[in-house]
Amino acid sequence: MSFVRNPWDRMVSLYTYHRSVEYGLFSKFNASHALARDYDFQEWLRISLSGTKRPNWFGIPQAEWVRDVTDVSMFEKYDMEMERICTKFSIPYARTARNASERRHYSEYYDRKDLIAAVGQIDAEIVNRFGYTFD
Repeated sequence: MSFVRNPWDRMVSLYTYHRSVEYGLFSKFNASHALARDYDFQEWLRISLSGTKRPNWFGIPQAEWVRDVTDVSMFEKYDMEMERICTKFSIPYARTARNASERRHYSEYYDRKDLIAAVGQIDAEIVNRFGYTFD
């Protein structure tokens, strides 16, 4: 079982993670951490898309990670899917939130249509397969 995520939310999550102290410590304050710390989301995304600087994991379509996985679901349905799997194996499922970040809705981070389109293009296969939209 694997999960994919709304591509636009995923990009905001990546930016937020790269800005975090935890990532900085993990990565020994590498260039990805510095880039996210030095720029707001729009500028970080623009620079990353241009290829001038490329943060870790940026631009890799989610389809690459789930290509050979037979059971793929949407992250937004995580609890429902975990409940289904646990029931199948007679394992109790207790929802636990880990690594949850407190931030605004992903759509509030975007104000340029070209950036919205570019993120959708990176994950076009996932957008089409799972019906994700920017809203």
